[in-house]
Amino acid sequence: MITSSQLNQFFSSEKIAIYGLSRSGKGFSNSVMNELKKKNYECFGINPNGGDVNGETIYRNYSELPMSTDAAIILVPKKESIKAVKDAVDSGVKNIWLQQGSDSKESIKYCEQNKVNCIHGECILMYAEPVESIHKFHKWIWKLLGKVPA
Repeated sequence: MITSSQLNQFFSSEKIAIYGLSRSGKGFSNSVMNELKKKNYECFGINPNGGDVNGETIYRNYSELPMSTDAAIILVPKKESIKAVKDAVDSGVKNIWLQQGSDSKESIKYCEQNKVNCIHGECILMYAEPVESIHKFHKWIWKLLGKVPA
């Protein structure tokens, strides 16, 4: 289970890379980016294919970002997550959120070995305040069940 300390550390970052941003503009990764922007985070989309979405540049890797960031959300299939995590850690990222479905054992272990604050098995939209829509209800249920850190 994640701790409130881990959450505070992750959300203290004002600049967040979204690794696995969909170039179609329609994927869950795009929803994450849009929600975080509404909450005043500066977000940078990364997709190894580059491109743009809604007039914004999608960077191919962390080295292309216009500024450094110490937080990243990984939104790729499990089999691709270790590459995304290694790229992030090699670029100085200290806070990684492995979105559900991206949280491979290998990626989690790599984060632990490199002393990276790694959140996994959770949905970012349940914790990025203020929590809205269905995520607010889901978080309420999890609070009842004691699955949300105090």
